[in-house]
Amino acid sequence: DENDILAAFDLGGNVRGIALHLYPIPFGIYEGTGLYEIQIRGDESGDTINFLYYDASEDEFLNSTTEYNFVIDEIIGDVVNPHQIFVNK
Repeated sequence: DENDILAAFDLGGNVRGIALHLYPIPFGIYEGTGLYEIQIRGDESGDTINFLYYDASEDEFLNSTTEYNFVIDEIIGDVVNPHQIFVNK
């Protein structure tokens, strides 16, 4: 849903990034679907990052099973080969 939100948090509960929803994707195997682009911010590498997904149609928050160890200036995934983040439903 285009009103859903994906956000990244550190272990202290601080927001480290909010994703931009790219919808619809105009080409490739994800054509017609939505993907998220997120910039995770921090001053030091090594912080553990967790993700939280807000499903607007269900008005509920879903925790992610995906963790990320922050690395300054690291780029993971793109529109052709996205990095997947899994949520508990």
